[in-house]
Amino acid sequence: MKPETSKNAPAEEPMDFFRNLWEGFLAQPVVKAPVEFVGMVAEDLNERKDYTLKQIQTWMDATKEVMDRASDIKKSIDENTQKALNNRIISSVIGNPFGNFQLSGINTAFRENGRDISVDKLVRHYIKVIHGNNPEAGFIIYVHGLFNDENLWIKKRPDNFLMAESLKDDCLYPLYVRYHPGLHISESGKKLSHLLRDLFQELRNHNLKIKIDVVTYSMGGLIFRSALYTAMTEHLSWREEINKVVFVSSPDGGSYLEKIGFWLALGLSFSRRKLIQRIAIAANIRAESMKDLSHGIIREEDWKNPNYFQRFFKPVSYGELEGVDAYQIFSLLTAKDSRWQNWMGDGIVEFHSLAALKNELLKKNKPESRSFILYGKNHFNIVDSYETYQKVREILFGN
Repeated sequence: MKPETSKNAPAEEPMDFFRNLWEGFLAQPVVKAPVEFVGMVAEDLNERKDYTLKQIQTWMDATKEVMDRASDIKKSIDENTQKALNNRIISSVIGNPFGNFQLSGINTAFRENGRDISVDKLVRHYIKVIHGNNPEAGFIIYVHGLFNDENLWIKKRPDNFLMAESLKDDCLYPLYVRYHPGLHISESGKKLSHLLRDLFQELRNHNLKIKIDVVTYSMGGLIFRSALYTAMTEHLSWREEINKVVFVSSPDGGSYLEKIGFWLALGLSFSRRKLIQRIAIAANIRAESMKDLSHGIIREEDWKNPNYFQRFFKPVSYGELEGVDAYQIFSLLTAKDSRWQNWMGDGIVEFHSLAALKNELLKKNKPESRSFILYGKNHFNIVDSYETYQKVREILFGN
């Protein structure tokens, strides 16, 4: 039986119906408690909003401070590490043992006051400071050896003679080259060749015809010969524009010390003991230039050849000295008639290596004036010797 309804009662609006239904639903105990809890949480969060934001900001500030300090520490480590890797001795020893990854920031460049100087800036400086006062002044390029940099020619040491400073009196303006001493000799040679290409091009841009001589020391001689080889193969004209080249103590046949290092590491690698094998691996992690130095390798194709024994039979020269007015000076530890001179050489490089280019030089005009030996001097003090300066000056000026 249907409930009786008053005919005079107003009809309920649809929205009111749903509102009443929703309020009735919320009034149920099973629903009311969770809804009130959520409301309380929302109200509490609203009241704590400012405090929460303040705490978040404090945390963010603290995090930023930590990150800043970490960044400062990393920067300091990076700077000190890079400073160490840019050190000429460290770079000479380790080179780039991780393939193409460039550890050191040392570049092949001319140097002025302890900094790299661009070719255009160097030429402008020459025009402003030197050429205006003496149009006849020339350049002399100095190329250092392994474990050295341009300071070899600049810094005064006890009982040494500064050749570069003295040759300034003969109107030869010094250009000091610095290169990465750990790279393959062929890589440094190519970089140097392109640097000299840019120098001669800049001189032509200013309509300057300047006499340019070169003096190299030790491994710098190999690098300059590699630069000549690059110029020959790439048909770069600077090779014919160089005046005279003097090689001082150039190990053109390699160095017995590096050969000993190779054979020692090779022998250790055959040991059955893991520790000895690890020592052998560590011994082989040395600069690429030092490996090239074992046999005086100046070409890329020679160090890429996996057959080490073929290095003993490679030619000394590849035509890079043809047409070049070249000379050599080297020293021997002992007296002229000593039976040990062929083995000891100058204490670092054996005699046959120091004299390896002699046959090439004998093919040139006036062969008797191409090769000079200084007795009783070692590989290191020859470059500081007054006798060496006299010989260089004699070669450059004929007196």
